[in-house]
Amino acid sequence: MITHRPVGRQVIRHGKAGEARARPHSGGLGSVLVALSQQLSAVVLESQAQTKQAREGHSRVMKELEDLSLGKHVLEGMAEQARVLQERFHEREVLLPVFCSLIGIADRLRRERARLANLARRCGQDLELELGLTVRHLVSARKADLEEIETVLANFGVEVFRHPGQDFNAHVQTCVKPVPVKHGQLTGQIAERLLPGYQRGEEIIQAERVNVYVLNNGS
Repeated sequence: MITHRPVGRQVIRHGKAGEARARPHSGGLGSVLVALSQQLSAVVLESQAQTKQAREGHSRVMKELEDLSLGKHVLEGMAEQARVLQERFHEREVLLPVFCSLIGIADRLRRERARLANLARRCGQDLELELGLTVRHLVSARKADLEEIETVLANFGVEVFRHPGQDFNAHVQTCVKPVPVKHGQLTGQIAERLLPGYQRGEEIIQAERVNVYVLNNGS
């Protein structure tokens, strides 16, 4: 007779000869572990794929941000260049002609004032009282007009200058008339200062007008 006795999770079958054979229970631990291992492997592979995609997406975003930052710097540089060009155009095409016109008026007033003052000095007591008062009034008026114009120029940064020293400097001075001398010691020096120069910052708008001594090689 054959009897069955459960042992753990296995069933031991006893025969006549006392032989025992073990057979696994259906749905045992091994199959469960295999299934779990397969699921875990699938989860790991999916996680690795998602991590790779996330890294690639992060790299693309960083590259796009870098490109945007570079583009922003380029646009800012272009905007600054446009602003500088606009300012230069405004100064050259609008302000500079106005400055030159005002400087021309100032020069004429300065010359007229000097001429009237010289006239008054030469005539001295020969001038009648009324005429002398008129001349002095004109000199004062020309001085006031000149100061007003130079104040307007100064408001735009245009300043009057007279180059220091007695040596002629062609960068900031213009020779109106050469004055011949027989000795070379005075050659290249200022003989007479006629009109001051005008500058705006480092830019010379009008050079100082002077007469300069030159060596006379004639007899």
